[in-house]
Amino acid sequence: MALNPKTAVLARNAALAYIVTNLGASGVCSWNDGTQPVDADTARGAQVEGAALALSATAGTVSAGVLTFGTITSATASAAMSPCAWVSFRNSGTTRLHDGSAGVGTYNLSLNSATVGSGATCSVSSASITAPA
Repeated sequence: MALNPKTAVLARNAALAYIVTNLGASGVCSWNDGTQPVDADTARGAQVEGAALALSATAGTVSAGVLTFGTITSATASAAMSPCAWVSFRNSGTTRLHDGSAGVGTYNLSLNSATVGSGATCSVSSASITAPA
């Protein structure tokens, strides 16, 4: 039989709540260029963090296996990203808790344009993470 794992909503909610707790009151939505690391535990290489957007003091709420982020404050890009290729949610330090793709179209972070110039305003209208069932 093929592998077919299924996770209870209670366990998915607990995993997402762990992210909220560990983002703390100063969590960040980090926009990056370059190749996305294999996972959030793999150190950055030459990738550049072009923008760091502040999360709400309570990053978000968890329900039915979905983490819905609260307000994410717009920020000015400190470096050009051509393209902005991936997003990371990290604490106020450098501990990344969740990474995802970024680009125009169907990505974890959907952008109007993947080319972000230095000094450009970076904003997110909504963000969520859905834990797989």
